[in-house]
Amino acid sequence: MTEELETALRRTLRDAAERAPKAPPGIGRETRHRRAPRGYSKMALTAAAVTVAIGGATVGGRTLMRGSHSASGTPVATANPSPSLRPPKKVKVPPIEKVWPKTAYREPRTLPGGREYTPLAFIDDRTVLVSTDASFEKAGSLYSYDLRDHTAKHITQVITPPNTRIFATDFTVGGGYAVWWFTGDYGTDIWSAPLSGGPARLVDRAKTPAPSRLTVDGTDAVWSVSGTGGVHRAPLAGGGPAREVPGSRKAHILTWPWIGSPAANQYLGRQGKNAGDIGFAHVKNVLTGQTLSARLTDHVSWNCGVTWCVGNDGKGLTEAQRRDGSGRRAIPPGEPGPSMPPILGRFTIALPSGGTIAVYDLDTGRMGDLQIHSGKGGAGLVSPFGPTSRLYYTTTNGGYVIVDLGAIR
Repeated sequence: MTEELETALRRTLRDAAERAPKAPPGIGRETRHRRAPRGYSKMALTAAAVTVAIGGATVGGRTLMRGSHSASGTPVATANPSPSLRPPKKVKVPPIEKVWPKTAYREPRTLPGGREYTPLAFIDDRTVLVSTDASFEKAGSLYSYDLRDHTAKHITQVITPPNTRIFATDFTVGGGYAVWWFTGDYGTDIWSAPLSGGPARLVDRAKTPAPSRLTVDGTDAVWSVSGTGGVHRAPLAGGGPAREVPGSRKAHILTWPWIGSPAANQYLGRQGKNAGDIGFAHVKNVLTGQTLSARLTDHVSWNCGVTWCVGNDGKGLTEAQRRDGSGRRAIPPGEPGPSMPPILGRFTIALPSGGTIAVYDLDTGRMGDLQIHSGKGGAGLVSPFGPTSRLYYTTTNGGYVIVDLGAIR
C-alpha cells in the first residue's frame, strides 16, 4: 500500500467516524476522529494498516539518525532500562473549570440559524475558526465563531477542485489567513483565505503526497510531505512559487521552527509494533541550527516533542520522560496510545477512569476532567488535531466542550 493511499484511507476513516450517525446510549466507549487529520492522524485501523515511522533523514547536510536503530532503520531507546513502572492509581479528577478557569467552553453544536459546525482552530482568545459541510465529509464554508456572544461571521466558501480524493482538511490559522489542503488526481493543493473575509485562493499545487503537517510562518504557508519528508513554503497570498526549506530533506515538521525525523509513531501502543522506536527522536531548529536527540530509558514505543516524550508498552502502561531521559513516570492512559507528540509540548488527552475524558499537563502533573463520559447519549472522545493546536474539543449530548490549551498557564 502506498503512503498516499494509506494517508487517504486514514483520513477518510477518521472523518467517517466523526460524522457517522450517533450510536444508541449505553453502547460503551466510543472514540470519534476528525476529518483528515487536521493535524497528526491516529486511527486504530485493522486490515488496512496506516503509516509507519519514516527512516533516516538528513538535515543541514548531516544525517539525523545516529545511535541505535531497530531493524526498520528507526532510532530506538538506548539508555539503560529503569525499574518497572506501575500505572498511576485511579483518582477523582476535578472539573477542568476548577483546575484551569476560563479555558473550557460548553457550546451548542449549531451556529445561529441552525447549521451544524465543526471547531477547527483558535483565531484569537475568544474566536474559533469553524466549518460547515456542503455534503457528507465535505467542508462547504468557513466561519469565525465568537465564544462569548455566540455569533458567527462568514469568512469564505471552500472551493473543492475537480477530481479531489481528500476534501479540505488540516485547517490552521496564522498571518491573518486560514489555510488547508486537498489531495486528488492533480497531487496536493494548499489553499488559503483571509480571515477578514474574501475568496479562497490556491497557494501551491505539487505532485507530492499529502502533507504530514501544515502550519504558518509569517506570510508563508509551511508544510512537510508525508512519507518522503521534506519541508516546503509558499506565500499565503498566492502567486509565489513553493521552495524547499534549506536542510529539510526527508524531515517532517514537529512544531515550527522545529523539524525532525522519523515522523510520529503511528503504531504507539500496539504490543510488538515498533517497540523501542522513537518518533521525532532527532530534531533541529531551522532558525537557530540547534539540534536535540532523545535518550530514553525504556524499550517501548515513543513520540517526542521538543522537551517531553510519551510512550506506551502495548500492555496498558503509558509513560512520559523528558527528551534527556529525566522525569520518568507513569501517566494516565491516553487515546489510543497516544500516537502523537505532546500537545503544545506538555499536554495529553487522558482517559483516567470510568470513561471520563481529561486534559493532563506533563509539566505540573495536574489534570482537569471535561465532565463528559464517552459513549453516553452521543458524547464521545475526539482525537486531538496535532501537537501544535491550542484547540481541543470533544462532543457532548448535543454540543461541544471546546478547550483552549493555550490559555493554560
